[in-house]
This record gives sequence, C-alpha cells and structure tokens, in this order.
Amino acid sequence: MKKIIFLSLTLLIISFLGSCKKDDNQLPDKATVSGKVLALNTKDPVKGAKVLLYKSIFSGGIGGSSNTVVLDTTFTNDKGEYNFSYDSTLKSEFFVRAYANNYFTGSNDRYDIWTKKENIDITLTPYAWITLRVVNVPPVDDHDKISILNEWDQAAEQFYKNGKCDTIFTKRVFGNQKTKLYIDIDAQTDNGNKIQDYIDSIYCKGLDTTFHTITY
Repeated sequence: MKKIIFLSLTLLIISFLGSCKKDDNQLPDKATVSGKVLALNTKDPVKGAKVLLYKSIFSGGIGGSSNTVVLDTTFTNDKGEYNFSYDSTLKSEFFVRAYANNYFTGSNDRYDIWTKKENIDITLTPYAWITLRVVNVPPVDDHDKISILNEWDQAAEQFYKNGKCDTIFTKRVFGNQKTKLYIDIDAQTDNGNKIQDYIDSIYCKGLDTTFHTITY
C-alpha cells in the first residue's frame, strides 16, 4: 500500500513539474521584438541608441481615447542590435521608436508591432552640416537670398550687402543624402529680364561637415 501511495505521489510531482516547465517555455502571451537601429542609406549600425517599447491602451466606446505609455527601454549594442520580451495579454497596440544623439527623430517615426514575434530594423537620419561660402558679384539685388532645402525648418540667409557679398555660414541638414541649394536672385538685366536663379545640390555625409563654395 505504501509503495502504491509513494508511486502515485511521485507521478503527481513529475506531472506538476512538467506542466510548470511547459508554462515557462510556452507562455501563450509572451511576445518578442528585436532588430537593429541603422543609419539612413548607409545602413551603418547606430551604437548606444535609446530604443523604447510603447503600448497604447484604448478606453473603448465611441470617441474613446488612447493612453500611450513606455513599457520598456533598452540601448543598442556595438552592432546596433536591440531586443524586448514582453507580455502581450493587454488589449493594446505595441510599437517601438528609437532616439540617438545627432540623429533626427520625427514625431511619426514609430514602427508598429503586428505579431508576437517581430524583427524590426529602425532607420534614423543622421545630422550633417554644410558650411557654405557664398560669393555674389554685380549685377545683383539687395534682396537676394539663399535657401538650404531638405530640412524640416527651411533655413534662409538674407543678403543686404549693397550688391556684393562674400560670407560663410553653416547650417544643419539631413545626412547621407543630397541637399538642395537655391538662391533666389531678384536682380534684372538692362533689358528687363530676370537673372536666372542659382540651383544646385550637394551630397552631405552624415555626422560630418561638407564644405562648398557658391559663386554667382
């Protein structure tokens, strides 16, 4: 009788331990997301980028609002890699977003998570700087201006130099892509025709300063 009781208890314990192990390894609501943070176009890894895992919980009902909170935070390694494990039981929308020094991050740069196992590479646009030397000679107008496009806030330099200008200035632009340079020339020739505007573009390497001279 004792042997039967002992055998029954042993089988019960083995069964219990087996079920616990199964639960640890096969959590039905366990989710993972991993990937890399990379620089735009060059795909260079961004080391030390801050990656945040968010969840948006909806209040429900007509016109219901959502509450977005940070679920977890991590930083990329030397290879630009990150990973999260989290519980997806809540009825939420999950997404990731990355931030790094000297990289642009827009308010809409979010990467939505659709399944319980995702691999998402995040792209960040690096800062770049362009140092321009602008030399303009007659005939010009006092209201000529140069604009550097391809940046969120269009930057413009106004020239009020009585027709002649030799100046140097530096502006921040998007890196690893071409930046458009545009000079709006207000001057006109003797026959009344407007002098053609100056338009050019130059590639600006990310996290670096590009030097360029414009003479017109």
